[in-house]
Amino acid sequence: MALTTNVLLNICTGSRSLCKRLDRMLVNKAWLDKWPNASYISALPSTSDHSPSSFMAITEAVKMEENMLHQCSKLQWLKQGDRNTKVFFRKINATRVRQRIYQISTPSGEVLTDMSEVTEEFVSYFKALLGGTRTRRDFNLAFLSSELKHCLTEDEADLLCAPTTVTEIKDAIFDIAEDSAPGPDGLHFSFL
Repeated sequence: MALTTNVLLNICTGSRSLCKRLDRMLVNKAWLDKWPNASYISALPSTSDHSPSSFMAITEAVKMEENMLHQCSKLQWLKQGDRNTKVFFRKINATRVRQRIYQISTPSGEVLTDMSEVTEEFVSYFKALLGGTRTRRDFNLAFLSSELKHCLTEDEADLLCAPTTVTEIKDAIFDIAEDSAPGPDGLHFSFL
């Protein structure tokens, strides 16, 4: 759900209606929980006074406040970490929203906002970038032999190729920290 500056807010106050254009957005955690994929787009200065040039005076103060909040967030993360808490899920949701790509411009200048078109453009770009003919180069490793300090003995090589025992698997599983991230089934190792 994208909110633009063309959204109108109607408020009925008794006998008259009041219509105002929204060019600012303020949300709280409950709102973000209800609409996690919402975004806000600020129009250009020709249609809105809510443009980057309007914020020149307070940019430094905002950066300082963001830095302080970021430090507080780091401190809270160090205390609670990924223990399946509200902080953990807020961090995941914030990262997901921050890393989402809302639109891209094609080489021809067209702006794509539909997610399927954006995905298709990424795929075609990287196919063109990485595709094509590849030449194979032979690589001689003989020059590395003087740099190798230790080569495996026959016994060491056999030990690396030996099948894994049940005891080794058990030891590895019980060596995992109890408060580590849950597995794909959502369960922690402490559940075992």
